[in-house]
Amino acid sequence: MFFEAIVPKKKTFAVYAARVLCVLCTILFFYMSLFYNIVLLFMAFFVCYGAYLLFLYTDVEYEYSFQDNEVMFDKVYAKSRRKEGDRFDLKKLELVAKPEYNDMIPYMRRTDIMTMDYTSGYNPDGIYVMIIGHGAGLAKVLFEPNDAMLERFRTVAPSKVHK
Repeated sequence: MFFEAIVPKKKTFAVYAARVLCVLCTILFFYMSLFYNIVLLFMAFFVCYGAYLLFLYTDVEYEYSFQDNEVMFDKVYAKSRRKEGDRFDLKKLELVAKPEYNDMIPYMRRTDIMTMDYTSGYNPDGIYVMIIGHGAGLAKVLFEPNDAMLERFRTVAPSKVHK
């Protein structure tokens, strides 16, 4: 059984400001290179390449994949480049619930658990926390599953998934 969901990450004001600044600097250096010095043309190309990288790495989506008792969290940049993220074996699952769920509160207070954030930033009410064994310890994974994904979790570990 295979299931996947894609969640686009919210762009902050700083990301939009940096994008606009890079584009304006590129235009300014190209314009100045016409009248002053050819070195400014090389600077314009470097700033243009930096703007390309900025646009590429700030357009992020998270892909949640569920396959054969394993859940994977990948990053997709600019809808074209995929960076393989974390993989978790659901046999090590301890709890999946909203952060305010009573059994989740002791886990949320612990500082020895590694936190991984795969949320979009758009919907704080749709965030779930998955406590799962990862490496030698535990991991706290924040993500935004849809109802179909929660049902898949519930089929694997019915007593550990809470809506």
